[in-house]
Amino acid sequence: MEWEGPDGRRNGTVSDLSVTGCFVLSSGNVQSGDTVNIYLPLGDGMKVQILGEVRNQAAEIGFAVRFIDPTDAQRSVIADLMSRFGESG
Repeated sequence: MEWEGPDGRRNGTVSDLSVTGCFVLSSGNVQSGDTVNIYLPLGDGMKVQILGEVRNQAAEIGFAVRFIDPTDAQRSVIADLMSRFGESG
């Protein structure tokens, strides 16, 4: 996955995905309250973009994101990813 914040676009790994947010394992300079774009993979190089707010962060480990008003289509993608990767939500 990729994410974009104040310092630009970076790679990361999604952990603890739920319909309300996720934890992003990645280094990067973010602070609680920052707005970030999360790019979740759909396959074949396609991605869905979801706006989120950083809720807390752990330096050099990652940060928790709460999704901001995801659309029905975005929620559907999240639910599909959760079922494919065994997240319970």
